[in-house]
Amino acid sequence: PTAMLEAEGDFFCGESLVPNVEFESTNGSVEWAWTGGALPVDFPEGWLIDSPGATTLTLTVSSEFPGAVCSAVSTIPLQLYPQPVAQFALVSDSVVCAPGTFEFQDLSEDAIEIVWFVDYVGGMLDPGGTLNLLLPVAGQYSMVWAALGEGGCSDTLFVADVLEVLPSPDAGIWSNQPPFVPWNMEGTEFVFNDVSLGGDSTIWTVGDSTIVDEDILSFFYEDPGVYVISQQVYNEYGCQDTVSLRFEIIDALEIHIPTAFTPNGD
Repeated sequence: PTAMLEAEGDFFCGESLVPNVEFESTNGSVEWAWTGGALPVDFPEGWLIDSPGATTLTLTVSSEFPGAVCSAVSTIPLQLYPQPVAQFALVSDSVVCAPGTFEFQDLSEDAIEIVWFVDYVGGMLDPGGTLNLLLPVAGQYSMVWAALGEGGCSDTLFVADVLEVLPSPDAGIWSNQPPFVPWNMEGTEFVFNDVSLGGDSTIWTVGDSTIVDEDILSFFYEDPGVYVISQQVYNEYGCQDTVSLRFEIIDALEIHIPTAFTPNGD
């Protein structure tokens, strides 16, 4: 006897499968066996696989002769796995100022692993997990969200320009004095220059005073103490950056000179 069994593919993704099986048998009686359960009476017509997993279909052709039984066997593996569906939700705003921070929630179905890519960066995520993404460079970004399932089944979602990072200004203050200045009886003049970049508007905060859009500030300090000057810079997109400069006018440098010592140093 001879037995030949073929199927159009042995690996499938989805909820169900109607296998396209072709077979040939000669010189014997035919017997079918399937590890997934009972086969329909009119097999291969009406055969439906709707349970995920790996099964095997076996064709056996047998001939009986006086004193001997001859047989031929042919098998094919059939694998059915759930088809994943890639999906995500953008929890945060889609347009933010640099550096941009975004939060994604995975909503994929039938996935065992999530793989994501945003232009120059990518990684992996557990199904149902949350992705916190930092994009420091201004620009528009597209997202590739891939759901990987059992048996190599997968689904990929591509969303173009889903994220936008707006440019932010860089606040900057230059001072003519160092951070620590000895006290002077006649007082000390401090000059502050605006060296910020990319801003359209500048707000200075000096003590209780607010000064807007000045490039150079000059103050005269007579008393020792700690002082702080702050700068907020805004650009045309409403993005901002803030910097503070702390300086101290020192009253005197006290040096303690010991007059005696003990062997144990106390």
